Amino acid sequence: MNDKTVGGIHWSFWIISVVTLIFNVMGVINYFVQMNPDMLASFPESYRPIIEGRPAWATAAFAIAVFGGSLGCLLYNLILQTIINPAISRYQKTAKVPPKAYFFNFRGREEW
Repeated sequence: MNDKTVGGIHWSFWIISVVTLIFNVMGVINYFVQMNPDMLASFPESYRPIIEGRPAWATAAFAIAVFGGSLGCLLYNLILQTIINPAISRYQKTAKVPPKAYFFNFRGREEW
């Protein structure tokens, strides 16, 4: 094993986390567009009664969901990058890591 496979977080995790952050930010933008009266006036006539007739609790739930999701995704990525990832790397540098991954082969014997 080399240092690239021992420490750090796999690159696919970062791609998935960036995609989910973009998805949550799109929800925040959607919320602001629906709450803006000028933008609401540009919507088709069939859409306006749906948005204007929405109960306050549904609007509040929508706001909590999109802002909470975006903030949670952002904080998770920042905490993972600044605290957890260096801690994993520091631990793996001091721990005794075997030269190969520990696994069971198809015959059921333990091998190094």
